[in-house]
Amino acid sequence: MFSILQLKIMLKAELHTHINHDPEDTIPYSAQELIDCAAKKGFQVLGITCHNYVYHNPETDKYAKSKGILLLSGVERTIDGKHVLIYEITPTDAQQIKHFRDLSIWKQKHPQSLVIAPHPFHLTGTCLKNKILKYLDLFDAWEYSWFYVSFFNPNKKTTALAKRYHKSLTGSSDVHRLNCFGRTYTLIDAPQTKSSVFKAIRNGKVEVVTEPLPLGEFLRIMINVFLSKFRKTLRKNSRNS
Repeated sequence: MFSILQLKIMLKAELHTHINHDPEDTIPYSAQELIDCAAKKGFQVLGITCHNYVYHNPETDKYAKSKGILLLSGVERTIDGKHVLIYEITPTDAQQIKHFRDLSIWKQKHPQSLVIAPHPFHLTGTCLKNKILKYLDLFDAWEYSWFYVSFFNPNKKTTALAKRYHKSLTGSSDVHRLNCFGRTYTLIDAPQTKSSVFKAIRNGKVEVVTEPLPLGEFLRIMINVFLSKFRKTLRKNSRNS
């Protein structure tokens, strides 16, 4: 008599990405190129979350499905100056959410939605920081961000607080360049449907897969981010002068 070991098969998911429709960043690839990258790396769930813009295209959905990928339409919305990831929201509803009280009202009307706090304790001013505690019930999960090194990891605070407050953690690479895709990601214990994926995340049936960045790469990205923000400031000041 033989026993059979059944291995649990989980969905490989990247929930936080940007494409060339993003109005606030220069992204060098299309939705189709992002999907191709995800398929090549064996992902089954992919969220597109441009800054303050909801990208949805039925043809893109079909293309993702042909590659075996469940595509989630979302947005990285700026709310009271802070970034929040919201999934399966209409463009009209997204534009109307400007304050956290707006998000609270919308979420009450859409209890099956998914809201994630991206990179909450990282350094930029758009990170939520302790607002994730002030608005604890608004977030279904908190993000474990790819951007850290072994000796500097803001995710440690996120992880400790998530344990204390019984919050799910999802891992994401906040993809702005395809070479960053899959650095940190989420494994989801669910069937490959939107409702099942959202329910699994809310219930903590997820695992984060991650490893720290090499120091040299971390510093290079930091410098590029600083230069990008500096150029944006110069362009903004030039337009206003």
